[in-house]
Amino acid sequence: QYSIQNFSQILAQTDLVVANLETPLPDLPFTSPLDGKKPVILWGDPSKTPKTLRKNNISVVSLANNHSLDYGSRGLQQTINALENHGIQWIGAGLDESAAAQPLRFGYPLEGQPFRLVIAAGFGYWKSYDEKYEFYAKGGKAGTNAWTIARASQQIRSIRQLNPDAFILAYPHWGTAYVWKSKNQTKLAHAIIDAGADLVLGHGAHLLQEIERYRGRWIIYSLGDFVFNIVNKERNYKKNNMHPFSLLARLDVKREKGMTKLSLRLYPIFSDNNITHFQPRFVTNKQFRGVK
Repeated sequence: QYSIQNFSQILAQTDLVVANLETPLPDLPFTSPLDGKKPVILWGDPSKTPKTLRKNNISVVSLANNHSLDYGSRGLQQTINALENHGIQWIGAGLDESAAAQPLRFGYPLEGQPFRLVIAAGFGYWKSYDEKYEFYAKGGKAGTNAWTIARASQQIRSIRQLNPDAFILAYPHWGTAYVWKSKNQTKLAHAIIDAGADLVLGHGAHLLQEIERYRGRWIIYSLGDFVFNIVNKERNYKKNNMHPFSLLARLDVKREKGMTKLSLRLYPIFSDNNITHFQPRFVTNKQFRGVK
């Protein structure tokens, strides 16, 4: 709660809050099957973590990332159990390939007419996470939802066919830490928009990446860090000569004279744990000029 308290007010004022949960919630103790193989293995408390999420109005999390399977399929099952026990929905991973690919659907009444929202999440394909760590769901095997260009396109296209009037938010985890976007990110983002998504909000690089307008749709390549309580001595903002800024994104929806109007608000935050002492905050006026 200490780390999240600067954002409590904006979270409480929002109808639906979605976050990337970049950690499993295993019921310890047991040894990770990746111990000695994967350089960074994370875990969160299966009771305290979801309680803090709910306390701050976070009711949906994505598990499509490079840490959800840090404790293997058993840890993923325990993560899902912990989230279910606290009334938190999840996307982007599951106990089989079909479950991992399932989006979430929401409906909100606006002047008597529903606004339909669909959220889909995927973890960009990394060969090592497939062959070395077995992170991706395949057939009846548990894991994250793999987003190659072909798979992401097929999934978004299918969602659009089933939900022709919905607003589709794509929520990918991709990119390399502390660098700008890659060509692969651009190709995947464009394919997702081409397949029918209305907005792409990416994450994974630990900092704010480029923002692009493509075919009338916005792509935020990386929101950066929200609360990520780790200091990596080898890879950080200073060593990579990169800015320490991230974003909160808020989609505002209203209906005026029978028309649905949407606006995307981006709130820059300062997210360098070495300076904030694990309490990220909104940027100052001076820092905002650096963000721009």
